[in-house]
Amino acid sequence: MKEDDARELAFAIIGDFEELLDEKDITIPSNDREGREEEARIYGTEYYLLEDAITDILSKGSRRTGKIAQARDMAFRIIEEFEEVLSYHRITVPSDDPQRATTQAAICMPEWDRLRDGIVRLLRRETASARAR
Repeated sequence: MKEDDARELAFAIIGDFEELLDEKDITIPSNDREGREEEARIYGTEYYLLEDAITDILSKGSRRTGKIAQARDMAFRIIEEFEEVLSYHRITVPSDDPQRATTQAAICMPEWDRLRDGIVRLLRRETASARAR
């Protein structure tokens, strides 16, 4: 995937992650914050580092065969980036399903599944639109 397309898709993927953070009222700390109302849940340097990491994953793609396998592979790697940011700040996303909640993971099920499925949908949509061009 071209870097410009990958960066645009990374923006959409981070948007899904920010929706989850917003639902759970979680804000990623940043030294760049000034306390303005328009500051997003992921802001400043933390946002740009995450955007660069996701863009890199999307640009390199996956070596797996099959479109669904490739999309899932990239989704797993992207979620690992989300989890790394959360773990660095010692944040866990609480689960809506108490039976699946754990303090061992930064993102519990079913929230993890929801993120994966959203990323896979975005990747499949991008692949379909790239073929149509």
